[in-house]
Amino acid sequence: NVYLAGGDGHLVVEPNTMRLRVDKGPPEIHVIPAADPLFRSVAATFGNFSVGAVLTGLGRDGALGCSAIADAGGIVMAQDPSTAVAPSMPQSVVDLQVARTVLDVPMLAQHFGVAVTKLYGEIPATIRHH
Repeated sequence: NVYLAGGDGHLVVEPNTMRLRVDKGPPEIHVIPAADPLFRSVAATFGNFSVGAVLTGLGRDGALGCSAIADAGGIVMAQDPSTAVAPSMPQSVVDLQVARTVLDVPMLAQHFGVAVTKLYGEIPATIRHH
């Protein structure tokens, strides 16, 4: 499944239930929804089983959340900023030196799948082919 945060709140993972919810908190770095609250909640919930990736985007949203994932022992990936339409978000992750992998999007998708498989086991075919 793919879940998208609407424009009225941050998408976060509830640590006790592992369910997604919309947090109506204030904007972070002048952005709502922001990636940082999601990444922080993923790190808090899944620890060293966390995987996060930052793709093209404006600003530095996602960088601090990726730091939380890396600090928890999880895996952080970033789109190669030179291949991004808006490179500042992936560049901010690269600048913090928390990304294990920095690749163009097609290769990043492949590495993301490999990382998830290593952490959780084989990815079901229905997910691999969508």
